[in-house]
Amino acid sequence: MNRLDLAVLELKRLKEAGIDAWIAGGAVRDMLTGSVPRDVDLVIRTDELALRSLYSRMHRVGRKHPVFLIFPWNEAVEVTLLQSDIQTDLLRRDFTWNAMALDAEKRLIDPAGGAEDLHQRRLTAPGDAVEKIKDDPVRILRAVRFSLQYDGEIAADLFSCDGRAGTASQNDSIRADCTGARTDTILMLELHAVGAVFYVDQRGVVSGG
Repeated sequence: MNRLDLAVLELKRLKEAGIDAWIAGGAVRDMLTGSVPRDVDLVIRTDELALRSLYSRMHRVGRKHPVFLIFPWNEAVEVTLLQSDIQTDLLRRDFTWNAMALDAEKRLIDPAGGAEDLHQRRLTAPGDAVEKIKDDPVRILRAVRFSLQYDGEIAADLFSCDGRAGTASQNDSIRADCTGARTDTILMLELHAVGAVFYVDQRGVVSGG
């Protein structure tokens, strides 16, 4: 039984306890591409007190957001407490490929069309791509990693370091963040590092060319 199967069983157990929960993010993406998930993240609609009543071993890891590690099968699983509805939560994510979830019946929740984008190998953001990059310019590097890992094409509007993202001061900040992040590219992109740097240079992500 792989991690995804174990997670589905955990969703069913939570459902029996009257708690809604979903598998979200990378595990769903892996499932749709035929890969075995390396890890599983859960989104749960409950509060911290109720969660602690279910899991004796639990650690908070999120500073700004209610993110915890639980150990439902003697292995760490990241859990985020839902602060809105599941579709709104998914639409806040970086890419449509990550904006998908599975419920306890393994039904796909896909408000941004991530499954079709993944099938077409089209990497884009749910909602306003420029705003996504302004929020976290390092997402450019994640986009490069995904594009190389899945042989995907990155949507043009994700390349927002070219001055289209906002005011002059905002653009300077974004360029600085992207430039500073370039030194982390090799560490972040694992086996695809050299190809990723080439891709970044060719697309002008760092220089704005």
